Amino acid sequence: IKEDYVNIAVHGHIPMVSEKVLEWSRKLNNEAKALGAKGINIVGICCSANELLMRQGVSVATNYASQELAIITGALEAMVVDAQCIMPGLAQVAECYHTELISTLPNIRVEGASYVDWTPEEADKMGEEIVRRALAHYPERDRSKVRIPAETTEAYAGFSVEQIVELLAALNEADPLLPLIEAVASGDILGVVAIVGCTNPKVKQDWANTEVAKELLRNNVLIVASGCSAHSLGKNGLLSPDGLQYCGE
Repeated sequence: IKEDYVNIAVHGHIPMVSEKVLEWSRKLNNEAKALGAKGINIVGICCSANELLMRQGVSVATNYASQELAIITGALEAMVVDAQCIMPGLAQVAECYHTELISTLPNIRVEGASYVDWTPEEADKMGEEIVRRALAHYPERDRSKVRIPAETTEAYAGFSVEQIVELLAALNEADPLLPLIEAVASGDILGVVAIVGCTNPKVKQDWANTEVAKELLRNNVLIVASGCSAHSLGKNGLLSPDGLQYCGE
């Protein structure tokens, strides 16, 4: 989230919603500059964040248990939500700021949020309307309420099957997957575990899934991460070379 930009957060699980908002943010970027901003900045929350990160290089703002904090920065003009993992309390938090909470699915209306109709046929219209609403809110921002954490974390994410095969080809060009198969067969890699899903507000945020991942790594288990759990691991340095410190031999 950037102080000198018009900021829009996309939150949910429907890729076309977030992709269209991003597309129209690029088309209308000059209109943000006309308002005195440096441009339009899109950030992701939850699984929509994963989708835009891997396909478009868009930064992740936060994950499930801290989704309200994106609004509390005071620098978010709009938060666009679709399905799943949307906290109803977002509307009450948004009321304390200039942020507009925008619901998009006809069968999922959030009480207290505004609504922009989304269907595949109307996706372009939806994307443009959402971005224009965010632009309209930028002059309403209360600068005295803006508090954006300065810390960022480097993470490597969005690996496709093709990219994994390409990387492993550096070890064995003729049969790229063979080194991995041999490592599992020999016991050097104990196995492969997927860590997926939301963080739990009943425990310290990101703690449990991160500690489980560290223990698996110490025992030479290969981890594939997605969902908000991937954000947890990223925030704690496990999706970068820093994470190698937790690995077994």
